[in-house]
Amino acid sequence: MKNLLLFLAFAFLVPVVASANNYVYGARQSEDDPCCIIITVGVTDEAYAGTLVVEIDGVPTYTDLDSEGIDKIEHCFEGDGSYDVDFYGGGVLLGTSYTFDITGCEGGCTDCNFTTLVPQIQQVNDCNFIVDYRWTTVTTPSGTTKGYSPDCVDPVVFWDFGDGTTSDTDPLTGGYFHDYPADGTYTACLTFTVTNSITGVDCSVRECIEVVVDGCDPDPDPCCGLDIGTLEYRVFGSGCLTWIQPIKSTVESECGDATYAYTVDGVSVPSFGQHLLVTFVGMGPFEVCLTITQGNCDVTQCIMVDLPNCQGFAGEPGDAVTRFGAVDLTDFTDVSVAPNPATDWINVSISENPFSDSERITIFDTNGKVIQTANAQANNITSMDVSELPMGIYFVQVSNELGMISTERFVKTK
Repeated sequence: MKNLLLFLAFAFLVPVVASANNYVYGARQSEDDPCCIIITVGVTDEAYAGTLVVEIDGVPTYTDLDSEGIDKIEHCFEGDGSYDVDFYGGGVLLGTSYTFDITGCEGGCTDCNFTTLVPQIQQVNDCNFIVDYRWTTVTTPSGTTKGYSPDCVDPVVFWDFGDGTTSDTDPLTGGYFHDYPADGTYTACLTFTVTNSITGVDCSVRECIEVVVDGCDPDPDPCCGLDIGTLEYRVFGSGCLTWIQPIKSTVESECGDATYAYTVDGVSVPSFGQHLLVTFVGMGPFEVCLTITQGNCDVTQCIMVDLPNCQGFAGEPGDAVTRFGAVDLTDFTDVSVAPNPATDWINVSISENPFSDSERITIFDTNGKVIQTANAQANNITSMDVSELPMGIYFVQVSNELGMISTERFVKTK
């Protein structure tokens, strides 16, 4: 008889109850308070105790449901609105959402007497925002009030940031920082819940705010735009000597030093930094690849080099390529000294060099002593004063940063 009475009482008080996986759950509008709903929860098997969670508008609101049997919870809202109640058993959604359209709620949850909750989100820099809230102050004949009744305790502040992420359910004090993923407009919602320590009723209020994120670059290019550009080659002389270099590459110095590594048909070969000068064996084709490494980033590009006029090179059997360690500049450019013999001045003429625009001119005597130096540009004439030099034979050496050298002799007279 006792069990029958309990069953009848349960059926009368909780008309909307469903069962699944040993859980009992349901919700209905309160008949006594338009701001409140009655939530019924429980388990029929103690093995499932502690695994039932009630979420209200996506906020895990009731989680301490660890006793066997049926509990009835009165939950009250602040103000009119549409509210969703979901039940989760063992992390799995049970059934569908219960949606309540709260209307005629004058003054909201009278157990806690909320004033107006104002969400506050302010951009700090880039993607980072500080999140906070405040309460309005209400003046009544008995004085002013701000926030909620002092009888209401255990605040839970829950943010849904509108970008698929939420805050912790712990109370947030002194602001909370959140990083948005990208520029855009987001709707962030704050749910504030407290419990009346006298009546045991939970009251919550939910307010939303539009957040505009502008100037956010959450994933700056870690490679600083590292780009090889276009790998190109030129062929000289007999058709086997080849110069290879990247054109319009992007290597930003603020990201650190860059290293350049070339391979020919998968074999590593040394280079002049980003420039490669090689003599191939045969017509090819040869696969030449350049890898630029900077920090933790690297980019690679390959080209096929065809040398139809290369009739072979006297290398070792099996050699694919031979690098020139010291290259004679006269293979690529002309250097002349005039007048020769000279008395007061010499004009050093340097024709265009396909590899370097900057040259250095050095005058040596027959003992190898450096007499004079000057910087010059290719395809220009540089005048040098030799009027103070003793009569004799001197050498003019033109070199560049790649180690290419050309030497001309001149005679100094009175």
